[in-house]
Amino acid sequence: MIAAALLAIAVAPHAYARGSAQPLVTVSLSIPPTAWDGPVQAVIRFTIEPHWHLYWSNPGDAGLPPTIRWKLPHGFQAGPLSFPTPTKIVADGLLAYGYFDELILVATLTPPPGYRPALNDSIHGGIDWLVCKESCLPGSRTISVPCAGTGDERDAANGLLARFALTAPVPWPGSDADTPFAIASRSDGAITLHFDPGAPVTDFYPDLLENTVVDLASIRVGTGGVSFRALPSGPLVSMTRLRGILISGAKAYSIDVPVHYQN
Repeated sequence: MIAAALLAIAVAPHAYARGSAQPLVTVSLSIPPTAWDGPVQAVIRFTIEPHWHLYWSNPGDAGLPPTIRWKLPHGFQAGPLSFPTPTKIVADGLLAYGYFDELILVATLTPPPGYRPALNDSIHGGIDWLVCKESCLPGSRTISVPCAGTGDERDAANGLLARFALTAPVPWPGSDADTPFAIASRSDGAITLHFDPGAPVTDFYPDLLENTVVDLASIRVGTGGVSFRALPSGPLVSMTRLRGILISGAKAYSIDVPVHYQN
């Protein structure tokens, strides 16, 4: 996966389309109006040149997801990036998961107790991404927003959060409990998993799973749930949880369930 992305980068190392001064990706950071008396959702918006795409947290057979390096006021904590439901992209025999036109990411920022923003306090983030079409181009930018800001930009963040909510997967009912669970078995050095949510599944997008690589071509879905093969990084490695996005009809659901191994 990474090797394919790096090969593409070596072929096309610039952040602009050939013959154009227009960047392929523009990115902004915003936060909604807040008194900083609790967690706040920071919104990162990418605008993508038509026909190019960015990647999900699990890019698939090729690609790299966007990442951020936060620089925050003292005592702040940043949660992981939350991604909306991606599009399945199939090209040249490779399967990837990504986004066209626009990508909105959300991260929860938690200030320390009693925080009051000083005049010069700001939220900074160093963003890196890989944008692809026939070839792939790396990009990066530092973005920031003042902690004490007000006005239209803050109000616009609420609109972006509403749009994110429309495209984000919702938790599968009961997936936060220890029931249901995925069934796993070992054979020929691979792990075969099966998960039956009790409803028809029309597609499944596996998230990155610890110490394993999912054989994306092996994914099978239907009325009996989802099954696939995964290759562990070593003979003693076990996958303990199954995470990903179930597609059922027109709805997308996130799952995070334990894995039980058959004897």
